[in-house]
Amino acid sequence: MRDSAMEGSAMGESAMGDSVMGGSAMPDGTSARLTPAGLRPAPIAPAVLARTLAQGRLLGVAQIAWATGPFRVRHATDANGNPMLLCRTGSGLAQALMPRTGATGTGAAAVDDVAVVVCVEAVDERVRVWISGWAHPIHGIALKQAAIEFAEVNPLGDLLDVGGAFELHHLDVAEVRLERDGELIDVDVDAYAAAVPL
Repeated sequence: MRDSAMEGSAMGESAMGDSVMGGSAMPDGTSARLTPAGLRPAPIAPAVLARTLAQGRLLGVAQIAWATGPFRVRHATDANGNPMLLCRTGSGLAQALMPRTGATGTGAAAVDDVAVVVCVEAVDERVRVWISGWAHPIHGIALKQAAIEFAEVNPLGDLLDVGGAFELHHLDVAEVRLERDGELIDVDVDAYAAAVPL
């Protein structure tokens, strides 16, 4: 059965341009950036900021249930903002993401998705997003489509060997939380899915 507690968080290290992260937090939870016209602050909704961080241009860190520590992870989001995680087949990350199998009351085997928290952080460490959900491996025809969608956001050479030396896992988003300058904001999952990243 699924473990309802998804604990732990992790912080990633990578780079993001000032054009996305520039500005300051606003009272309504949005962020502000300077626009070219008139240098007036324009609001960036938390859902948009979360989608921008999560889309895959920054390296993430995954905390996985039952795993002893966090994993650096290359990722990209699909059209609905669900992260796809790329890992080498047989690696520690791949093994941690393997679905757990347990017995049911009828004696049949039950396969559970894996509880995962992915954290992506801006280079200045002032803004980060945590995406919690349930991960499962991608197989068959869906794997090829997922690799294409991944490459549209984060074109990596290892995607050419997906299904062989590398594999993809899909994270069904259950919760999104954004932190800006020490303030935590719970982002509505539907708003996150509908947001268009910058």
